[in-house]
Amino acid sequence: MPKGKFFFWVVVLFTARPLGLSPLSSEELNYLLNHYARSGNFQGMKELLNKFLAEFPDDPELLFLRGLANSRTARYGEALIDFTRALENTKDKSRVLLERAKVHYQRDSYSEALEDFSQAIEIDPKNAAAYNSRGNLKYDLRDYVGALVDFSQAIEIDPKNAAAYNSRGNLKYDLRDYVGALADFSRAVEIDPNYAVAYYNRGDANRELRNLTAALTDYNRAIELNSEYANAYNNRGNIKRTLKDYGGALADFSRAIEINPEHADAYFNRGNVKHELNDYEGALVDYLQAHKLRPENQNYLQRIEELTNRLEDQAGAR
Repeated sequence: MPKGKFFFWVVVLFTARPLGLSPLSSEELNYLLNHYARSGNFQGMKELLNKFLAEFPDDPELLFLRGLANSRTARYGEALIDFTRALENTKDKSRVLLERAKVHYQRDSYSEALEDFSQAIEIDPKNAAAYNSRGNLKYDLRDYVGALVDFSQAIEIDPKNAAAYNSRGNLKYDLRDYVGALADFSRAVEIDPNYAVAYYNRGDANRELRNLTAALTDYNRAIELNSEYANAYNNRGNIKRTLKDYGGALADFSRAIEINPEHADAYFNRGNVKHELNDYEGALVDYLQAHKLRPENQNYLQRIEELTNRLEDQAGAR
């Protein structure tokens, strides 16, 4: 299951204070900011904010919004500067600390991220998003007890926090509590029926519980919601292979590779299907590509050696 640095960046409905700005009114500014955010044009949003910050360089709200724009465009160093400057004058320090912590996390500055998450929670003990984000950090640091406490606290504060249920489900999955994981993923998609990642994760839990038809349904839904979901195609392909739908499996693995040409597991899995269909040369091509992408994987290398020996034996018997 894909883990790692994963936060839910919510499209914020911005409301700037009346600043007496000219030539735009605060209403026009709000409209433009929200237009850029909804369309994902964070560079355009940043350029607009730069114009106002030229006149109001210390305004904490404008600095915070530009920090968001910078973080969304992976300009993490600039985002840190903006959030740090915003903290000097803002009254809503918890919100700014939360976003600065996410940037630290993206930069692998874990101690700084943990400190900012914790400060955000200390200032606002009802900040469910901060608990969930801190839980994700603890999860990556293998502090599973601490992560579980934070995820559960986020859910207690906000029982409709789909992200927290998904996060806790991921933790339970890794601890092999597949029944508990299934329950959390189910609650996440109940809260948010368009939550593709949670459907994908529930598919994994169903697979581990040998609920193959249910797993297939979940992967189908994840792909319906996100047609570019390479991992969902790959995992659905594995289910189809188990169900001996080899044509469907080949199509799914090929689609995963089309979306992500560096998806080593998809090459390896497609090679397995070709192997089972006695297309040994085609299987070897896929195994070699998987090994090229992930040379440290011993399973790939072992399969290459086994198949190479088999092909050599066949050639010698002719």
